[in-house]
Amino acid sequence: MTIPLDSCMFSAPGSYLALGLLDRGRYPEETASLGEGVYLRQLYGAGRRSCLKFTLRREEGEIAALPSATPGAFTLAGESGRLRMTFDGVHRLQAESAGCSVRLQMAPVMYEYAARLDSRRFLFNSSASRIQFLITVWEGEGVLTAPYGEAGCTSMTLDVLADDASGRALFTLEDFEAVAPACEAGRPDFDACASRLAAAFDRFAAPFPSLPEPFQAAREEALYTLFSCIVEPRGHLTRRAVLMSKNWMPNVWTWDSVINSMALLLGDPILAKEQFFASLDHQTPEGLLPDYINPAEVMWNFTKPPIHGIAALHGMMDAFTPAELAEAYEKMQRQTDYWLAYMDSDHDGIPQYNHGNDCGWDNCTPFRVGPPVEGPDLCAYIILQLYALEQMAVRLGRSERDWRAEASELLRRLLSHSYDGKAFHVYQSGTHREFTGGDSLYPFMPLVLGRYLPPEIFAHLTQELKEPGRFLTPVGLASESLKSPFYEEDSYWRGPVWPSVMMLLIQGIADGGDTAFSRDLAARFCRCILKNGFAENFQATTGKGLRDPAHTWTAAAFLVLACRYL
Repeated sequence: MTIPLDSCMFSAPGSYLALGLLDRGRYPEETASLGEGVYLRQLYGAGRRSCLKFTLRREEGEIAALPSATPGAFTLAGESGRLRMTFDGVHRLQAESAGCSVRLQMAPVMYEYAARLDSRRFLFNSSASRIQFLITVWEGEGVLTAPYGEAGCTSMTLDVLADDASGRALFTLEDFEAVAPACEAGRPDFDACASRLAAAFDRFAAPFPSLPEPFQAAREEALYTLFSCIVEPRGHLTRRAVLMSKNWMPNVWTWDSVINSMALLLGDPILAKEQFFASLDHQTPEGLLPDYINPAEVMWNFTKPPIHGIAALHGMMDAFTPAELAEAYEKMQRQTDYWLAYMDSDHDGIPQYNHGNDCGWDNCTPFRVGPPVEGPDLCAYIILQLYALEQMAVRLGRSERDWRAEASELLRRLLSHSYDGKAFHVYQSGTHREFTGGDSLYPFMPLVLGRYLPPEIFAHLTQELKEPGRFLTPVGLASESLKSPFYEEDSYWRGPVWPSVMMLLIQGIADGGDTAFSRDLAARFCRCILKNGFAENFQATTGKGLRDPAHTWTAAAFLVLACRYL
């Protein structure tokens, strides 16, 4: 396959490094000093991300070159020269040029410097990124230009000149945090390394189900999006994790990782379980989960909705070992009790979100009423989690709580509190005021309950979603009605179609029995993917990809929907 470098970074599983083409439109800060081009970026979660810029050169100056990539190698090629790069493990890049020299540049900030260590090794210290780079020249010659100022270099440039006899240059680049890697004896074998990386992707992709044409090519791209965003455990990330993106969202958000787990379960159950537990590893004694995690930080100012139960009900608990099942049971129980015990300020039996970020619908119109907000989706997620806990308790032989009775009681309270016979309402906790100026898809999220929602309510809500020109578009379901005065084409949760919502609603609608509608919605969304790629979300009428152009939960939603509903 050919990697779409206009949207996706080239990387290797486990690595926090990524190669990509940065433009000023999407990366204005990262390209401010050295301009547009091919950069190596670090995604450890500390400091700046753009590190080293690569250009091809001959004696007369820079060579115009275009990038391309396959899962095994990244190529930057011009009329008179070529550079190929690949990953040799997690922390090491191999690079090989032919017919040209290669320039590596870093725009230093305070205290950053470059130094020649010996005849073939060079150090670039990116203290703002908390990362250092060791460049070793194996063939050709390295020429460092790094004038030193008061406390660091004013510029940092390493020219790796091609060997006069062969016309080639060969060098490796390794990232490290503290102690530089030892110098290895022996010349690297670029082709063997590139073949290993390509084979690793093939092994990753092989167990996942094939898709009917014309979706097979999109399957490969979806799997590469997931494969390239795998990172090794480091810092606060206690397990292998799939970042949301190696563009500009290189974190692990709690509900995003659960969405990813459901897709990975189709072909890599071990990696799927690691995503399921990624945020649960950081659970507080009260049961709160963080908003997101990266190696450098854990964000506690917000959280995300409790959808672990949905993953458990959709096959995850079948993948658990007995020990994993017990761990998941304890942590999901604690998470459920957190929402019910700690997030009900007015004690009316309906839990609340303190901010739109907590429910994942950050700026949707119902939250204009002001926090805290009693969203009906929250009760729906908890009800499903209670049913998941019931099934897990049976498998574990535990009977200390009647989970089914708790689920039934919470559903009764939800319907009594939030449903008026025509629609679910979103209230401010305490005052029970609501914002009535918009028309959001958000109050339809109780459809995730599927079979557990009373049939007449399920039928009424699905019929409302089928109304032409309101939410239903050729792309899927708009997050804000096209008729709403608050609808915007690119406004996060006030218009665009979101992969996570499409996946959760389609699963619920299918579970409730309207398989024709669930298949129709899946087909609309998956056809949008074929045309517009794996963006974070999509403009609701045209399908144009918006925001991050290569997002793993979009790849995950596509795989789940295409495998199960097309």
